[in-house]
Amino acid sequence: MDEKLLELGLKALESSDYKNALNIALDIQTKFPTASEGYHLEGLTYQSEQKWEESVNSFTKAIGESPYDPNLYNFRGFAFLNMGEMGKAETDFKEAIELEDFEPAHRNYVLWLIVNDRIDEGIEYLTNRIQTKQDDADNFLMMGDLLSRAGYSENAETYFKKAEEINRSKN
Repeated sequence: MDEKLLELGLKALESSDYKNALNIALDIQTKFPTASEGYHLEGLTYQSEQKWEESVNSFTKAIGESPYDPNLYNFRGFAFLNMGEMGKAETDFKEAIELEDFEPAHRNYVLWLIVNDRIDEGIEYLTNRIQTKQDDADNFLMMGDLLSRAGYSENAETYFKKAEEINRSKN
């Protein structure tokens, strides 16, 4: 795998040069057909363009090459979520979490619960996450959001303040 080529592709993606990022992704796929990185870059680029079906196809290929990478399942799950494929999104988020206690997948799973109007389950899930990861500001932010949606604005404010406090202490 050519790390410099991948870095160029990621820089192109970061600067919203999607055509160049896709060309580099294709170049990586051609030169290194069994490496997941080319498909990963392609999938990220399609997500940036909100081309969800193409993103799913790219991440499915990447998973075929690296089936134990939770990041790939998490990104594919996010694409499924945006396509309205809720069962597939849930499956991918849970797979990412099972492979590795993958924090972004936990957050996306909570997002999935919110989108599916399962607020009470989201609150319970985040309560457990907060007990195990008390230094993760994102969990507190999401809990505040869920509590606000459930009509508990005063309680929500406590979680928003805690998230702010955690972020300040990390900076």
